[in-house]
Amino acid sequence: MTKYLKIISITLLIMVVAVGLIAGNTDWLEFNNQPKNTVLFPTSVKCDPNKQICESVQGKNKISFALPQMALYLEPFSVNVNTQGFPAENIESISVNFVMSGMNMGVNQVVLSQTARGRWNGTMRLPVCVSGRKDWQAEVSVITQANHYLAKYNFAIVSKP
Repeated sequence: MTKYLKIISITLLIMVVAVGLIAGNTDWLEFNNQPKNTVLFPTSVKCDPNKQICESVQGKNKISFALPQMALYLEPFSVNVNTQGFPAENIESISVNFVMSGMNMGVNQVVLSQTARGRWNGTMRLPVCVSGRKDWQAEVSVITQANHYLAKYNFAIVSKP
């Protein structure tokens, strides 16, 4: 009986040590393999992507963001991002996350497709805010092998005319 208890005790000790090592080192988890450096691009509060192309520059890199047609609630609209200065082979993905400050509007994200060198497009549809608010922020994420570049643009959405 004591030999059996020793085997169980050693097995439990090995399991506790293994769990402790795994919990302390989570590099094997996919979400921790994201780029480590987040570079926030400066943006102009006055630029409205519904009306013009909004550009953000950080060093030699530039992100341009536009909504070519007026964004309407519950209607699909185009999302365009152009990049300059980024080596094309280093860009892994570009996505745009739409958020509303102080509100939980669910996940409203579009992963863009590359249509030409430095040009990325997608289609989005936003839900109606039950409070009647229309102010949104588009968070443009450019993921490269080394960094996560982020530019934020404010805009207002309208109801159907």
